[in-house]
Amino acid sequence: MQSTLAERMALALAGPPKKSQKALAAACGVKAPSVNGWVSGSTKSLEGANLVSAAAFLGVNATWLAKGIGPMRGPATTGVTNTEKEAEKALETWAAKASPRSREVIDQLHLLAQKNALGDEEWDLISQLALRFQSKPKAKPKKK
Repeated sequence: MQSTLAERMALALAGPPKKSQKALAAACGVKAPSVNGWVSGSTKSLEGANLVSAAAFLGVNATWLAKGIGPMRGPATTGVTNTEKEAEKALETWAAKASPRSREVIDQLHLLAQKNALGDEEWDLISQLALRFQSKPKAKPKKK
């Protein structure tokens, strides 16, 4: 029998180390009632930026948190962490829309990723940066 998001969320919050709903809300940039919905079961799924942020804060695999698939903690069965997968996907998305200058940076990051030259801290930073830009509305050009 597959677990629910609420059950997985309660298990992840219980730790170790134990984390509070308030701290989770702050880490995800949402209000406490949103997290309460995740824990109470009134919210049935968690996706996107909230999923990635919650999984990173709780120290669990994003696929496990979202769907109950794979190990709760530790490396994913493919040997590539969910954070790495999210960051790779973000790099590909950025590359498709990037300016030439941005494309250079993305290409450099992609090469480092292919060489396994990025550690967990770097992947976390890339994922956080991706989330920041995904949630940020595009600035409209100023009229002259």
